[in-house]
Amino acid sequence: MPLLPYIPVISSTLPPPTGPYGVGYAVVHAPAQIWYRPSPVFKDSSPRAGEPALRIIGSTFAIYYPTDTRGGRAQWIPDPVGGVLAGYGRYFGAGEWLLPIVSGAASRYQVPVSPNAPLRPTDKPYPLVIFSHGICGTLTTYSQWAANLASEGYVVLAIEHADGSGPYVVLPDGDGELPLTIMRELEWDDSPDSNPTPTSSSPSSTASSIFLGLSGLGKVKRGKAEADLRALQLDQRVREVYAAHAAFSNPSNWKVDGLDEAKRPKWTASFAEQVDSSRPALAGHSFGASTVFRALEAPPDDYKPLDVSAALALDHWWEPFAPLGDRPPIVDPPPILAINSQEYTLASQWPFILEDCQKAQASLVTIIGTNHESFCDFPVIVTASLATDMKYLKTIHQLSLALLKGSLDDKLGTPDGGKFPRTCFGKMAGRRGEVVTHLRGNKVQESQTADTPKQ
Repeated sequence: MPLLPYIPVISSTLPPPTGPYGVGYAVVHAPAQIWYRPSPVFKDSSPRAGEPALRIIGSTFAIYYPTDTRGGRAQWIPDPVGGVLAGYGRYFGAGEWLLPIVSGAASRYQVPVSPNAPLRPTDKPYPLVIFSHGICGTLTTYSQWAANLASEGYVVLAIEHADGSGPYVVLPDGDGELPLTIMRELEWDDSPDSNPTPTSSSPSSTASSIFLGLSGLGKVKRGKAEADLRALQLDQRVREVYAAHAAFSNPSNWKVDGLDEAKRPKWTASFAEQVDSSRPALAGHSFGASTVFRALEAPPDDYKPLDVSAALALDHWWEPFAPLGDRPPIVDPPPILAINSQEYTLASQWPFILEDCQKAQASLVTIIGTNHESFCDFPVIVTASLATDMKYLKTIHQLSLALLKGSLDDKLGTPDGGKFPRTCFGKMAGRRGEVVTHLRGNKVQESQTADTPKQ
């Protein structure tokens, strides 16, 4: 039965993917290399009193993938819905009285994907894209972006970060829940054992050790700012990217939500046989875009560096880098595309974003009229102009696809070097939806991933 037209607020199912394939969806839990930071820990008043705020005990991710199955649905807000909504409330400062009002409306939204459907057979492996969400992101917050790529023949691995930046995470092996972490819940230890040097054998990575040496984190005489926490979360997020990639490459260890155990061996084996994980592309939004840059410049020292085929940064959030000081250069960078919203290009961090992209030899563009939320599903659900917001998502999809296919050169205009005309109101001059090119990277014509399979 054909899908009815999508009407914001009224419709319960989001717009369907636009590519030639149906889209499958699965939530996977897998073992991961254990890692933790001794500091900070949760205060005694927290339900997780005394536990490290930053640790990895497993890997959870969603997979969006091509399938011949159509007509399925998945819940847009992951379970437990109440916990996720409470996490949004903590972040945005909404009172608990609001939750009963919005929970019923929010929980009815569905994503047009088919849970645990068979992977579409192919004679050429599907390329892998690993996606890192922003603050308050979930496995489905970017379902429009991920499902559209999957419908074109890509497998998208969307990570659920357990660094405290998500609204609500159920930890593996019955270890409880982790709501969104806020600064006032944390205690910081100033002992040397909690803040290792680069030569220490502690579980901290080189990336966080560099940070500690430069920022003085943990010293009593220095107050902790949110940027300090974000920089350490960035370290964990990079590790979670590597952990997810390692877990994806070993599907025999997967636990898949809702999948019949009898079907699991054959279902998981299809991913091992038909997905090329050897040269993944990395992508992320906001804090996830920061994660992409950090993963390229400072991979964990106890993992083999990923052979990244391409990198996509959607509204690169520079603030977590502020305490880091001098950062290592990206060695032999892959083709990188940074897509900015107009909101971020007009913000105070613009000079730092521009400098980061120049050093990384990245292409950098802005889509006029967009804001920070234009990359995720929120504008589709609550919008004053669905046609405009869908046009923005289409442009983002086309640019993403061009990067992955190695045809980005056709989408870029003459670079302005970051100096663009403005209107009398201080906005960027140009038409809504217009793509303004600021930088053209050195590798825009290189092919990033294998061609998508033939229909």
